[in-house]
Amino acid sequence: PQTTISSGPSGTVPNGQATFAFTSSEPGSTFQCSLDAAAYAACTSPKAYSGLAKGSHTFKVRAADASGNVDPTPATRTWTAAGDPTPAVMIADNQNRRILVTDYTGKVLWAFDNPTGEASAYSGPLGVRLLPNGHILATFGTGTVGEIDMTTKTFVWQVKGYNGAFFQSPYDAELMPDGNIAVANAKANQVVVFNHTTGQLVWTYPINYPHYVELVPAGKGLNTTQPTLLTSGFSKLFEVVYRGKRAAERQAG
Repeated sequence: PQTTISSGPSGTVPNGQATFAFTSSEPGSTFQCSLDAAAYAACTSPKAYSGLAKGSHTFKVRAADASGNVDPTPATRTWTAAGDPTPAVMIADNQNRRILVTDYTGKVLWAFDNPTGEASAYSGPLGVRLLPNGHILATFGTGTVGEIDMTTKTFVWQVKGYNGAFFQSPYDAELMPDGNIAVANAKANQVVVFNHTTGQLVWTYPINYPHYVELVPAGKGLNTTQPTLLTSGFSKLFEVVYRGKRAAERQAG
């Protein structure tokens, strides 16, 4: 089998985190990974590393097919970790249809102009947040929600809704640990949770023009042992117990 690294850091990156995705030319292959000349060990895609020391690093991955044949020419990627990350701000520049990362002086460190490629005046980003894998989860005025690889400036995935239920001014989104995705669906006046893989509607909660949604793990919310969602509608902040299709409301502010 032939092994290919489909995404991952290259050149110089600002911190000691790295996530690599890889594929094999033969379906059903397994993989072995090595970092910085360490022994190969079984792994799956994506493979993530954190806490890497400042300096040069080399990642290698090789595929093995069902018959045990191992790729004799592993895929290799070398990059440099620059050290501690620079304090930065991520900005959804809606009017100019771009996403920016700047330092605290306003110097642009990274920019992605018109990510969706749409010409509509409403296609700019509405919300952005950094994911644990170093990607950006972004929402856009024309209904798109997607995950952006900052290294390649491409979408890992993007959707405008599921099963005919389109997102209407999605001001914010949250990827849930259970694999679902929560979206503040503003013009539809609801927070919705879909199964990100199957598109099934899992949960919905009516709220007046929501602009924000964030998961609070079980036991971390107000007087509850259940996972909750924080969401805002105009001037009010709500904490909603998230249990399948049932909901209970706590209001603050």
